[in-house]
Amino acid sequence: MVRFQRPPGPLNIWKVVDGFEVLEDGTKKPVKFSIQEIPYTFERKQEVIDLMCNHYLDDEAIAKCLKFKEDADAINDFKTMWNYAMNYNIAVGCYKLDTDGKIGELVGANIVYIVTDETEKDLAKFKAGFKSKNFLKMWELMELLLKKCDVKKIYNVDKYMGSICLCVNSAYRGQKLGYYMLDARKEIGKKYGCLATSTVFSVPTSQKQAARAGFEEGFTIEYKDVVDDKGNPIFPNIESTCAKQMIRRLD
Repeated sequence: MVRFQRPPGPLNIWKVVDGFEVLEDGTKKPVKFSIQEIPYTFERKQEVIDLMCNHYLDDEAIAKCLKFKEDADAINDFKTMWNYAMNYNIAVGCYKLDTDGKIGELVGANIVYIVTDETEKDLAKFKAGFKSKNFLKMWELMELLLKKCDVKKIYNVDKYMGSICLCVNSAYRGQKLGYYMLDARKEIGKKYGCLATSTVFSVPTSQKQAARAGFEEGFTIEYKDVVDDKGNPIFPNIESTCAKQMIRRLD
């Protein structure tokens, strides 16, 4: 099956939700957030990369364990994959709306894309070019989980919606913004004819959000059981218990 191509048309706004921002004096100001497609301009995509570098790499369990923030090659490998996935032009952004209703600050993102047989060939080529050994460790864990539970066979589909990272700016967490971005997948699936989604969630917070958004557990592996050929843990002292591959039908 050929790679997915987003049909031409305006950006889709999946939902607008109420929330707040915390001001310097500690008070909360009501704001609205737009859960929508990320505008496909270089500047807007760069905002997503900046968000991931400044928040995801600081906070995500595997990223902290393997010290990706100190690994220039890992950061570059991440950027390569983020850019590849964003070129599908369906990635989800969470934007704070200005008083005139226009999108302002990007406060969250979920880089989703459509996986077909051709996409999997692309990913294999990228994997061969990864320069960071630590990034490869993370990637191979994701591959293992996805192979253990083949969403295409389970749901009898020829494509599914995947994701490379979900992140919310730390200043805006605790407002279910991650949940809203995950829940938007059902609307994305309807819009683009994609009937299934599969993603690996590495920490309890995102795993709970996924469950609330209708995801089911496909396969789970405890980090302590992931070892190298000598029996040494690949993710030593990680601040999480397990990684879960979770799936959902979108029709």
